[in-house]
Amino acid sequence: MIKNPESIISRLIRILEEIRSLEVVNPIKIESWLSQVGTIRSMAEENILRVAVTGTVKSGKSTLINSLFGDDLLKRGTGITTSFVTRIKTTTDSVGGWVELKSLEEVNQEIRAILSNVFLEENFKLPGENFDISKDSSREIIRSIVESFSRSASLDFNPYVLTLNSYLLGFEELKDHLQEREAVKQLFGQTNILDHRKFVSNDAISLYVKNVELLLSAPWLGVNIEIGDCQGADSPNPIHLALLQDYLLRANFVIYVINSKIGLRDADFRLLEFIRNLGLIPNTFFVLNLDIDAHSSLEDVMFVKNRVLKDLQWFGKKDNIFVFSALLELLKALPFDDSNIEVKKISFWEKLYPKLFSLSGEHFEAFKKTLISMVEGVRVSSVFNHIMPRLKVVTFQILESVLSHGNMLRVDLEELEAILKDLENCKILFENALNIVENTVSDYRKHLIRDFLVKVDEFFDVFKNPVLLGVVNMVDCCYPPFKGDSIPLKEVYRFYIESRQAVARAVVDKVNIEIADFYRELEELLAEKLKEYFNSLTLIFQTAIKTYRDVLSRRLGIKVENSFNIKFVWEAPSNIQPPSFYVLAKEQALGKGVLFLKFGLEKIIKVLSNFKDALGRRSKSYKKASVNEFSDIVGLIREEIRAELIETVERYKEKFEEYVVALIDKGTNVLIKEFFMTYRSYLSNFDHLLELSKLRESEKEKIVANIARLASELESLSVEIG
Repeated sequence: MIKNPESIISRLIRILEEIRSLEVVNPIKIESWLSQVGTIRSMAEENILRVAVTGTVKSGKSTLINSLFGDDLLKRGTGITTSFVTRIKTTTDSVGGWVELKSLEEVNQEIRAILSNVFLEENFKLPGENFDISKDSSREIIRSIVESFSRSASLDFNPYVLTLNSYLLGFEELKDHLQEREAVKQLFGQTNILDHRKFVSNDAISLYVKNVELLLSAPWLGVNIEIGDCQGADSPNPIHLALLQDYLLRANFVIYVINSKIGLRDADFRLLEFIRNLGLIPNTFFVLNLDIDAHSSLEDVMFVKNRVLKDLQWFGKKDNIFVFSALLELLKALPFDDSNIEVKKISFWEKLYPKLFSLSGEHFEAFKKTLISMVEGVRVSSVFNHIMPRLKVVTFQILESVLSHGNMLRVDLEELEAILKDLENCKILFENALNIVENTVSDYRKHLIRDFLVKVDEFFDVFKNPVLLGVVNMVDCCYPPFKGDSIPLKEVYRFYIESRQAVARAVVDKVNIEIADFYRELEELLAEKLKEYFNSLTLIFQTAIKTYRDVLSRRLGIKVENSFNIKFVWEAPSNIQPPSFYVLAKEQALGKGVLFLKFGLEKIIKVLSNFKDALGRRSKSYKKASVNEFSDIVGLIREEIRAELIETVERYKEKFEEYVVALIDKGTNVLIKEFFMTYRSYLSNFDHLLELSKLRESEKEKIVANIARLASELESLSVEIG
């Protein structure tokens, strides 16, 4: 059974308010404790567990999530053009949510990137940085491109042109909602939450969506669970996979959905390799989503299940997987409706496939129980390692202070003055120790930043990191579709774009996995170093602690050993993340016009001699080549892509360095805050006790009796905390 931190925190706050009403303890000390308790409460409330629901396109991810909530809330079977994760957070409060639309600036940037990837006829003049979809002239350019491809019957086979057409259609629907530089949120409440579907179910409109978050109730699952409906692993756009990888980095659990009709494919294997490298396989639930109509018997389903299990063994999955129909379990949860054709399938499946019907129900219930068990296990670990130790320390500090104040009211004035003098000396010792810690941690922060940035430099050195070097060199494996002296400019550009796309896919498949390993290694190393340093800094307080305990024991007969037993456990906060993998995958190609200025003015074999890299600066890594023949053309295109990739990695490294510095800043600030939270209450004075000691004995006895009652409550609370 998980101990409820909120119950303990509420009781602790009530006790502190009663202590305040007695006017015995210094108000500054009480505020210090209330601040500590408030920080602990925030830690407990912010402890959100993330569950990534992923798999290939059309595997039934959204249907499975709907089945978990027992309602058909998420649009099922959405397309592959969306580039966001729909996040559903469990709550006990009102149901609702929001959809965040991109700014026009973001949309225009995306369209410019797509335009650079479209193989156009030479008479098309692409817009530059001035492209703005809110202007008629810019939209007319897109219309002319779409019409050209429509006339050539190639529209259906060009995803870029299809996407451009969707941007046009989506703009007409949303033009009144978009702003130039600011993202806009569309809010939904309990009565209109289904309206969010119109933003995510239409491919044209969904292109303008940046984020989606829904707040729903799931009593069986509990609160503060975030379930992410992720993009399909087999999306043709490497940017989508990069965004999926970003979400997996923050996930505590993964629900991997496999269509029973299809099984595992190459895209699954690539994503599972990434999940394994993140160490998430033990926390991954594999669901074989049963397509009941596709199987003739239970034996057929078991054959598919065993085949999938055999494949999953390569990734360390040795136990069972869950087999159920997400659609069936969703329909069973919906109220019966004669007009709903899908609901009528329930009785049909139950009669025609009784064994599969029974199997689905059993496995679905087992899946939910296992999910709850694992979620509670992580919650118990978090409460045990982070919340309860801090509650225990602050409870003992309050108990210690209450007992000492009660005993000080029992001594005579002369003895009280001597005790207060000793406590004032203790206060000075604590102040000095805290000042030393603050200054020392500041120096240690600089030391950590220096050491960690050296590691970052070494990792992102393209010519030393074998994975990065491999991707750079794979450009040589890109072969052009043309030969000879007469080469259409369009074919040269096609070769350039397709080579870049191949490199982008390699970055997502290989480099991102390597970066994920590296960033986790850095976070674990930082946690270890902070813990070691925290333990060494506690030695600075030994004199102050020993003196303080000696005063309480010798003068007041009080001995509370646990008031300084602090265990520092630090984990990287979820709000500080490495730069998105999206950055590495989204870099914009050179416009065709720019590329042709590089590689040809009159004919393709005449290339400008002042070849430069994608940023307009000469690459320092590769020498300029003279171009007089076919091989030089191919070589220079490859050189250009290499230079672009190296420059992209360099820019990503700069962002990664910012993340590392922010992480170290957060870690060292938490370290300082931990000491101040623990020892700040010992900096207050006790002068007010001199006035209280002058009260009549009957009044003092009344205060002492209340203190004894509160002390008894605190002792009971400390036992409950454990």
